[in-house]
Amino acid sequence: PEAGSLAHEVTAEFDWPDNRGHFRNSDRDRSLQLAVNEAEHLKITIEFKGCDVQGAFRAYVSACQRLRAGLRREGEDFAFDTKFGWVGFDPQQAGTSFEGSLRIRLDHDETKIEEDKPASAPSASASRGTAKGAMEETRESICDELDLKLSASSAQSGNWFDLATKARLGKREVELVSDLVMGAARLI
Repeated sequence: PEAGSLAHEVTAEFDWPDNRGHFRNSDRDRSLQLAVNEAEHLKITIEFKGCDVQGAFRAYVSACQRLRAGLRREGEDFAFDTKFGWVGFDPQQAGTSFEGSLRIRLDHDETKIEEDKPASAPSASASRGTAKGAMEETRESICDELDLKLSASSAQSGNWFDLATKARLGKREVELVSDLVMGAARLI
């Protein structure tokens, strides 16, 4: 990191590359990944294929509990502040430090709108613009209401989107997952 940057000022580059690691299990359909002392002190990533959001969340909670139990056996614990929540490196992650995300497919593309258009509708370009604008407003209002972010998926082409939580402060992890599931159901 450059001198004067946040990463430099909090000594994020000290001991690089020592005291860092990335650990992953071998199950491709239900993976657990731990990144230690990279962008954060600890990043836990759970990836489940399919729609088992509750199972993925249970696996996340179990991983956190087991890691915490191991730390406590060594006389340590995760850093926690009663006002700001879990303490990490990135101030944007203050609070729960939890980000849930789902990859969803939304078939509301211009081709589908064109096919569903009634025969007496105005010209294709005017109809398409109106319908698309109305859908994006609906997507935006759902995401705003539930504090979610929706972006085109970089991992898959077509009508795939990544839906993720934005909130960190003032909500518990369970609430964030519930909002995420509710948002996905309403968008689909």
